Amino acid sequence: IGNAGASPAMATSAGTVLPLVAPLPAGQPVRAQFAPNEQVLAAYLMIVAPLANSVRDVAPNYGWMEDGWWRTPNQPYNTRIMEHVATLSWFYANDRPWNPYYRDPALLGRLDAALGHYLSLQHGDGSYPEYSPTEHHLSPTGFGTVALAAVLRDLRAAGELYDRRVQIRDAIRKSSAWLVD
Repeated sequence: IGNAGASPAMATSAGTVLPLVAPLPAGQPVRAQFAPNEQVLAAYLMIVAPLANSVRDVAPNYGWMEDGWWRTPNQPYNTRIMEHVATLSWFYANDRPWNPYYRDPALLGRLDAALGHYLSLQHGDGSYPEYSPTEHHLSPTGFGTVALAAVLRDLRAAGELYDRRVQIRDAIRKSSAWLVD
């Protein structure tokens, strides 16, 4: 999964603008703490801090997950990279005994920054780019709609970021209209 062995603090500003998300404690995760149907989440738990800390918190490209997470080209216009907002929102919103990121304010700040960048990439017609800034592409629009819907679900459940939730809702409406047109 992306940069699973990456440093836990890869933020552009080293946490001086947005606080860094703390790395997992030593010896974590403990797979025995996970329910059988949640075992896959252990691998994602290991990347939450590096992923969140890769969100740029300075200009240019404030909010971009800049460390090459799982998609190429590693460019600020590639919205496929940004689908990991769904990973960050899930860990923020879901209380589990093994999840130290539940309601973590540093995670929420970096998630909000990432969402701002992600939403800024949507074209006026509702589509999203992947391989060039002016591209209107099916895959990033379809997968992005699903990722943003998951984020919206999580933020609603957590009761967080009301204004951002409105922006996400509007973006989903636009992307859905583009997808069915």
